[in-house]
Amino acid sequence: AATSLYREVVSRMAGPFAVEFRFLRRNDRTIAATFGITWRDTWYSLHIAHDRACDEWAPGVVLTALELEDAFATRRYRAFDFLSNFLANKTQWANERIVTRDLHAMRPGPLFSAFYLVYYCWKPALKRAWTRLRNANRRPLPRTRPLVRRDEDEARED
Repeated sequence: AATSLYREVVSRMAGPFAVEFRFLRRNDRTIAATFGITWRDTWYSLHIAHDRACDEWAPGVVLTALELEDAFATRRYRAFDFLSNFLANKTQWANERIVTRDLHAMRPGPLFSAFYLVYYCWKPALKRAWTRLRNANRRPLPRTRPLVRRDEDEARED
């Protein structure tokens, strides 16, 4: 479903906006890809994905860093919009944050009402409860001696 959505977005936006695709390759194999649009001197990052087999290298983070590096080096954009207010990892790249709201539209009916209830009400509550429970069962880290500089150790020996 997401693939068809992005195909539709690209086909409709290719005319009025500059659609760009970027790829990260390792040994001639694509391990991450992203695409977005440029509109009014702003780059809008629409989607980034990576090969799960390469998780340990964080290719999505690397590709994002390369995108930002290119944006600053070429000065092609006035702003770089990640369009991902809900993803905490995106905020570490930004010096400004615009708070947005998600809008979800669903068909009326019991199936969609149940989905809403489970996904937007029960799941967040269960996740908060699980996090509290997990944190409550963690042992505090043992107290350690403060680090002492080497030259202070040597001065004490004299």
